[in-house]
Amino acid sequence: MHRLKPLSRYLDGSYYLYDAEVVGTNYACLFELTASDYPRSATEAIRGRGEIAKIKIGTEWAMRRHYRRGGCFAAVADDRYFWTGLERSRPVREWRLLAQLYCDGFPVPRPIAMRLVRSGLWYRADLITLEIGNARTLAETLESEPLTADAWGALGETLARFHGAGVYHSDLNANNILLDKQKRFYLIDFDKSSFRFSDFGWKRRNIERLRHSLNKLSHSNKIRHWRLADFDYLLKSYYFKESRPNVD
Repeated sequence: MHRLKPLSRYLDGSYYLYDAEVVGTNYACLFELTASDYPRSATEAIRGRGEIAKIKIGTEWAMRRHYRRGGCFAAVADDRYFWTGLERSRPVREWRLLAQLYCDGFPVPRPIAMRLVRSGLWYRADLITLEIGNARTLAETLESEPLTADAWGALGETLARFHGAGVYHSDLNANNILLDKQKRFYLIDFDKSSFRFSDFGWKRRNIERLRHSLNKLSHSNKIRHWRLADFDYLLKSYYFKESRPNVD
């Protein structure tokens, strides 16, 4: 079991959650760093469901994501979210979910700091997690090389483990799955995700979402090493693991 004891604090009108073991007392400064504070090779900005910057904390690297809207709401609200209470806010819910999963030993990034800035009826927010080292997204991996049948099976087992614990990932796609050099899979970006204790088909739809993501990337030639038959290895392992939830 991992140890994670987050502290909370209000400072200058902002609300923070932070892991003092990692960030100490300098948590607020982490949210003021910009791309100009690091060499170009050490930072990246990705527009989509969030804006991500890679920052260095002591000897470790971390990923800071600024919450941004996607889809049709992006042009209207961009990075603003309607205030309905602290514990119902997206960053706090994601932090709570990530922290529990991390402490329970699930392959997820460790949350280390969060900031929420409220302004009237709206708020903006950022979340920082430790980087999973020497890892690429599933999409990046399949662009350069195919996965073995064993690797697809390992991914199926990983997804079955999350689903067996009732973890619903709201955006399960090839860019939110990481694979490190030890062939271990991780899930990232748990915004709008949650625990679900009844299965009304969400597990199947979650798996179909991943398959749709792979098909879409393949049809647009963004990944070269993907065959629909590969997914059979994932499904076989997934359903075998799901039928034996207490067997490691």
